[in-house]
Amino acid sequence: MDYKIAIIGSHEEILGFKSLGLKPISVSTKEEAEKKFQKSIMEDNCAIVFITENWAVLMEEILSKHRGALPAVVTIPNYAGSQGLGEKKLREIVERAVGSDILFKDKK
Repeated sequence: MDYKIAIIGSHEEILGFKSLGLKPISVSTKEEAEKKFQKSIMEDNCAIVFITENWAVLMEEILSKHRGALPAVVTIPNYAGSQGLGEKKLREIVERAVGSDILFKDKK
């Protein structure tokens, strides 16, 4: 089975990723983003789904319910720069796994 890598975000933000072999999933509403994210899990055989931070914030409820191993969900900054969402998520994962914040303890 061949797995895909997708990226979810506004059309202008993600179109360039197509040249890198990623499947761009352009969205314009929260509902559309959530529906297309679910489709990427169920039908598109995505191993990794990148989501721009601005859309990840809007989709926080559905993303927090995603517990499967695949696809791995990774938030990335959009053109406006990082909002720190990816770092926050990584901090939570490390704290859960190790029991304390060993990576970012000086950056709170």
